[in-house]
Amino acid sequence: MHTSTPDNALRKKSGVLQPYDRTDRTKILNMLYANTHGCGYMKFMSTSDAVHRFYNPQSLCDPLRLQQILNARYGQNNLYLSISTYKTKENAREANIKAVCALAIDVDYRTSKEQDQHDYPTSIATKQVAKAVLYTGVPAPTYIEASRNIRLVYVLDQPFQIPRGQKGINCRTFLKRITEEITKKLNAASADLAFDFCASPQKLTSYVRLPGSINSRVEGYVSGGTFHPTQEERYPVAISSNTEKLWDIHALADYILPPLFDGYEEWKIRKEEERKARAGKKIVPKPELIRSTADLARARIRDLETLQKRGYDIGYREQMCYFFWIFCRQSGLDAEKTSAAVLNFNRNFAHPLPDHRVMSECKPAPLPGNRPGWLRKFKDETIRANLGLGNADPDLFNRSQRDSEPSPEENPLKQVKEYIEQGLKLSEIAQKTGLSINIVKKYSAKLRSEKENPEELVKSMKEEGLKLSEIAEKTGLSLRTVAQISASLRDDPEELVASLKKEGLTLSEIAEKTGLNIRKVKRISSKLRSEQESPEEIIEMLINEGLKLAEIADRTGLSINVVKKHSAKIKKLQKEAQKNG
Repeated sequence: MHTSTPDNALRKKSGVLQPYDRTDRTKILNMLYANTHGCGYMKFMSTSDAVHRFYNPQSLCDPLRLQQILNARYGQNNLYLSISTYKTKENAREANIKAVCALAIDVDYRTSKEQDQHDYPTSIATKQVAKAVLYTGVPAPTYIEASRNIRLVYVLDQPFQIPRGQKGINCRTFLKRITEEITKKLNAASADLAFDFCASPQKLTSYVRLPGSINSRVEGYVSGGTFHPTQEERYPVAISSNTEKLWDIHALADYILPPLFDGYEEWKIRKEEERKARAGKKIVPKPELIRSTADLARARIRDLETLQKRGYDIGYREQMCYFFWIFCRQSGLDAEKTSAAVLNFNRNFAHPLPDHRVMSECKPAPLPGNRPGWLRKFKDETIRANLGLGNADPDLFNRSQRDSEPSPEENPLKQVKEYIEQGLKLSEIAQKTGLSINIVKKYSAKLRSEKENPEELVKSMKEEGLKLSEIAEKTGLSLRTVAQISASLRDDPEELVASLKKEGLTLSEIAEKTGLNIRKVKRISSKLRSEQESPEEIIEMLINEGLKLAEIADRTGLSINVVKKHSAKIKKLQKEAQKNG
C-alpha cells in the first residue's frame, strides 16, 4: 500500500515555492480555451484511472462545471488537458486536429547524464529558464508547469486553425518547426548556464497537466515479467512561473525561426506560376472589385459580428445570416468560402440554427432574370429596419449617405407588409419576393407582434396550445421575455415549471428564465416528479438518453450522491436481468 505525503511537505520537496492557488486552474483553462468556440472538442484524460473523454473546451472554463466533471469521473492523480482541439470525438490523432491552442516543451532536467540534478528543486530549474530567456534569446513561455520536472507552455492568443489536405500538413509542419527551434535554442543555452535542460519538443497531440492535480511517479524493477513497485513519489502540479504572455503564432515564428533568404517572395510566386503551368492551368488574374462596394461590405460584416456579440439572437438569426451571406459575396469571397463563413458566423450565436436551416433558409434567392441574389443592394436604414434596431446602436450600419426612403424592392420587410395588405398568401409572397417561406413567416409574425400588445400576443398563443419556445420563435421575443410575461399572467408556477421542463431546460435555466427562486423550482420539480414517476425511472430514462450523472442531478433537482446511488442500483438490476435471460 502506498502512503501519501502531506501537500505542504510535497510542495517543499518538489521545490514549488508558491502554494497551489485554485485560481491557477481557472486562469490556465481560460487562457487555453477562451477563444475556442466552434473549434471542435478537447480531450480530458486521467492516466491513473484510464478515463478519457472529449468535451466542449469552453465548458471546462466554468469552475463549477469542471468540478462536477472531476467529481463524477476523475480522481486527483495524473490529469491531463489536450493542447489541441479535434474535429470529432473519434480519436486524438494528428489528422483529426481542428485547431492548436498552445505549444509545449518538456524540460526533463532530472534525467541529465552530465550531472546529478535529481535533488534540484523546480525553483532552480525555472530560474535557469528565466536566465535562458533573458540572456540567450529563448522566447518567454506563457507559463511554466511544475511538478516533478517542468514544462514550458506557449499559449496562442487565437487557436491556430488547421485546414484540410496538404495545407493542413504544411501548417502542422510549421508549428513543429517552431517547437524544434525553441528546443534547440534552450539546449544550446545549457553550456552557457552550466545547467543541462534536457528539453524536448512535444507533439501537437500532447497534453498539459491540470493545476492542482498530482503527478505520481512509481519506480521499481521487473522480475520474471512482473513489475514490483519499490517507491511512489507524488508531486502536486503548480504554476511556478507565469508571464501571462499570449503569443501571436506569426510573431512567435518571426522571433524564433531563421530568416528567409532575400527574394523569397519573388521565388515563391515564380514557383507557383511554374506549378500551374505544368498542370496546364491558365493563370488568369482575378478581377478587382469596386473598392467602395467591397469596403462597405466588409464594414457591414464587422457590424453584424458586433451586433451578434451584443446579444442579438432568437428572432434575428435568419435575417442576420441572410445579410451576412450577401455582404460576404459583395466583399469578394467566392461561393464556397462564403458558405463556410456563414456557417461559422451562425455557430457564434448563443442558440445557433441547425446548419441545414442556414443553408436552405438564409441563402439569398435569385433576382428576376435569374441574376444572383447577392447582387441586392441595401441602404443602412433598410438594414437597421430589418434588424429592429430603431434608435439603438447608432454606431452600427451608419455609413451610407443616402437620405431617401428605401424602395420596397430594397426593403424585404416593407415588401412583405405591402403584399400582406393586398391579401396575398405567404407562399405567394415568397414566390414574388424571392425570399424563403420561413423568412416570410418571420416577417409576418414580426408585423403581427408590432400591431398587438406582447402580453396579449403571448396570452392568445398560449390559449392556442403553443409552447413557450414556439411563442418566442413566432413573435421574435426572447424566451426569457416570454417566460416572464407568462409568469406575470398569473400562471400556476407548477404549470410553468412543468412546461419548461418538457422543453428540455435545466432547473437553473428555468429559474433564470422565470425569475423564480432556484429552491422553489427544485421543490416544484420534486413534487412533479413524485406525482409522475419514481426517481429510478427518471434516472434510468435520462441515462439511456446519454446524459451524465451531473447533468441528471441538475435536470432533476436530486443531489449527485442520490443520482449515483440510483445509477448503481439500476446497473446492478440490468446485470441481473442479463444473467437471467
